[in-house]
Amino acid sequence: MALRVRREDRTRKAVHVARDAVTSFTVVRKALLGALGTDMDIWFPLPLANARPGDDAWRRVLADELAWRRAPKRAIEKPQDWADCLKAWDDGAKDRYASLARNLSNAYAVAIEDGAKRPEALLCAWEFAHESANARAATDPFLGRVVRAAEDEACRGAALRAAWMLAETDADAGTRLLKHGLADRLVMAAEACADDGAPQSVRYAGRDAVGCLVALARSRPAVRDGTLAGERCVSALLRVAGADELPPEARVHAAHGLWLAFGVAGGALRTWACRGGALAALGALVDARLGGACDETAAATLGLLASDGDARAAGRDDRYPGASDAASCGRDDFREILTG
Repeated sequence: MALRVRREDRTRKAVHVARDAVTSFTVVRKALLGALGTDMDIWFPLPLANARPGDDAWRRVLADELAWRRAPKRAIEKPQDWADCLKAWDDGAKDRYASLARNLSNAYAVAIEDGAKRPEALLCAWEFAHESANARAATDPFLGRVVRAAEDEACRGAALRAAWMLAETDADAGTRLLKHGLADRLVMAAEACADDGAPQSVRYAGRDAVGCLVALARSRPAVRDGTLAGERCVSALLRVAGADELPPEARVHAAHGLWLAFGVAGGALRTWACRGGALAALGALVDARLGGACDETAAATLGLLASDGDARAAGRDDRYPGASDAASCGRDDFREILTG
């Protein structure tokens, strides 16, 4: 519903006006009469006489109940009055919403600093981030504390999910999160999730970290060509891709990340990666048969590496069945690795 009218007395009688009818003065007036009775005045607030241009009269009266009584008023007696009332409301609605979102993000920032409140505050931050207007209005203290919360192992997953949603919902929020060091936190979480004996919470946090990192790399060349294509990040992605004990989604994200990284990297990085076991890790991922785009991407990345003569020579590894075959396979034949 778009409009709700309620009597502020012991009856608390309420009437709702549907969204598609809210612009009809006839329908709204009938609803008002039904809720309030015939003895009433209908009006909307006007800016003060000394107000600056663009002053939002609604912001003033909504923030102060007494201001309703003191505000200059315009009676709503005919359809044009109601249309002007709606326009006055709409003109300031975006700024009012942004103000509320800023205040809310600041409140979440304070709660995140409190260890006892942090888990719930990060969940609220994730829900808050689903609305693009919220993410756009989020304050820097809030964004910075979301990123720093990833230092807390118990809350790392919640922090990274909130950061991922903020970055996906609003591009500017993503840029500001990166300025607060999000990329480094994501790589650290990817490294930690592949450690032997890592707890489940850390492994699932790594899944979200790799997913967020790949999403950022797709939309931001600086992340793709810098962080993602760096040796540290590639090493972490290879460990994730080859780790059977990690959530399948983490390995899927890693496959996409490696495809992006090797696609823009020079031969030196490919050779370095193959010396470090890239073919074995990708071969293990292909053999895992996780399905769909993951299998295709892993096989395509193997083919990409196999098409590089120096990388192919550096990557011969008989410890993993199929790695040598992958290294000697031409790029056009990489699908045989998947089906053979």
